[in-house]
Amino acid sequence: MGRKKKRLRLLARQAAIATKTKATEIIEKVEEVAEKVKEEVIETVEEVAEKVEEIVEETKEEVAEIAEEAKATVEDVVEEAKEAVEEVKEKKTKRKSSRRKSTKKD
Repeated sequence: MGRKKKRLRLLARQAAIATKTKATEIIEKVEEVAEKVKEEVIETVEEVAEKVEEIVEETKEEVAEIAEEAKATVEDVVEEAKEAVEEVKEKKTKRKSSRRKSTKKD
């Protein structure tokens, strides 16, 4: 029984060592995969950040263009309003002067 027990202990020890070795290999493979995934995620995040920066820049440019167009439109409207006011003033002045002329003749 002593030999059997020693043999079983030896086999158990060898099985434990083999299990530990396999577990270590699996852990190393998982760590490698995790590192690769981590690197891919980092790359993807960097690409997304670059695209977001591009979109933000394009949007800023578009907003600036729209603002310039709006400013020009407002300036045109203001100019047209000034011209309309001038025309009204001129018409009033003409009416006043024509009234004065007509009242002077009487």
